[in-house]
Amino acid sequence: MDKGMIKKAFNSMRLYKIIGILLIVGGIASFLFANYIRSQVDQGKHKVRKAQSAVNSANQAASADPTLYLFSRTATGPIQKKINEGKKDIVYFQSLAKTLDIVGFITIIAGGGLTIWAFYSGRRKN
Repeated sequence: MDKGMIKKAFNSMRLYKIIGILLIVGGIASFLFANYIRSQVDQGKHKVRKAQSAVNSANQAASADPTLYLFSRTATGPIQKKINEGKKDIVYFQSLAKTLDIVGFITIIAGGGLTIWAFYSGRRKN
């Protein structure tokens, strides 16, 4: 093998190491972002539970009088709609966090494998 090919092989192994490290860093970032999403979802769940409890209490308090109950339902209707939208958002973001965990895991494994492979392949050729 001539020196030009060895240098080219070394540079490609160096590039693979860099890509592997970037994949590992990206995987870690994915895990951190998923963790952040989960913490925001937990806060959202708390707010939704609190709002749902208030709506239920208002409707239950007004349930004795049919006119008052109708007024209560009319007043709490838009709030209930926002609560339902919040529940849908919670499900979406929980799914996103799980997806980010899976992507992060796969990316870290791939990056680690690529880095190890490039490290040992580069050592053997030199």
